[in-house]
Amino acid sequence: MPDTDELAAAMGIDRGESPATSLRIAPRRFTVCEGVGDRIEAFLREQSGISSVTVIGGERGYAAVRAELDAAFERVGVEAVYRSFEGECTVSAVRRHRGATDGPDLVVGVGGGKALDTAKLVAEGRCPVVTVPTSAATSAGWAALSVVYDDEGCYRGGIPLAGCPDALVLDPSAVADAPARYLANGVMDASAKFFETSLIDRDEVGPLGALGRSVAQDLYARPLRDYATTAVADARDGEVTPALEVVSEAVVAGPGVAAGLLSDRTYLTMPHVFCYTLLPFGSVQSDSFHGERVAYGVLVLQALLDRPAPDLRALKRWYESLGESMTLANLGAGAVSIDRLGRTVYDRLAFNLLPRSVSASDVIAAIETVEATPSATDP
Repeated sequence: MPDTDELAAAMGIDRGESPATSLRIAPRRFTVCEGVGDRIEAFLREQSGISSVTVIGGERGYAAVRAELDAAFERVGVEAVYRSFEGECTVSAVRRHRGATDGPDLVVGVGGGKALDTAKLVAEGRCPVVTVPTSAATSAGWAALSVVYDDEGCYRGGIPLAGCPDALVLDPSAVADAPARYLANGVMDASAKFFETSLIDRDEVGPLGALGRSVAQDLYARPLRDYATTAVADARDGEVTPALEVVSEAVVAGPGVAAGLLSDRTYLTMPHVFCYTLLPFGSVQSDSFHGERVAYGVLVLQALLDRPAPDLRALKRWYESLGESMTLANLGAGAVSIDRLGRTVYDRLAFNLLPRSVSASDVIAAIETVEATPSATDP
């Protein structure tokens, strides 16, 4: 697997000094509001020299906000070119979008995490980027990181970016209009940051890192555990409520703030290693979403750390209260050998922050424990 510098170079991105040496905590502007057009217009009027905009998004994302974007661009007198996101953030896709024009003055990303990651890479080193997430499934609209996949949808690497987006505009009504499963996945993905940062010894980080750890802990303890089940239920009803607003904001912003303060130290720990390892197996890509796979990885991590069985069962049931069953079969990997899966996960645990050494047999046993832990539908 190529390193991140090689991936960036393949896309035509000159990274210069590694951005990982600097803190990249938040977008310059973050707005939560009904309707995105006014905020995009305000951003354009505050900038100087923006005459051309490239918008990158998928069909569902454009359906949610394109009319508002068109009106905003027209009012400001900016020429906009809309480009279609084909479904994967790949080297070839980023190269194609970067080579399509001489270079816009601004890139706007619209849609889900992969579309936003693509837009950030298209803009990297060239121009500002504004992200407009049309769901709260990930923190991609916030993070100074883009995850790259191959043409088959399998993980290739994460590329740290020079900074967070220049602006992020989040419309809670778009979150409510999106399938509720997207918000549930955002909650699951965001919850992993608590478990990942808990692996870091307090003595190993300075004051900012300790603050990042606290952000992840507070995010999990208060907005997510207290309000997520209600927020997902509200999303199923298509209602914008205080619970949906606070959980959406927590999902979009919280993990990025924690990761930025910790300089991305928790990026590829067990939950995400497990998620990305699953992708080539069975029907995983079509049957499950990113957050669900990460949540299962959290459960494997907890089993690997010998957490008490009642705690593991309670966590599994909380995840399942958000929607999907936490089993390999439901993730699309029911026919996969646990022995094979466990050994593959173990082989990829180069950076895992685990407090003790583990073997492939330990990982296999942890997966078996999660599978054997009763689900919410069990008596």
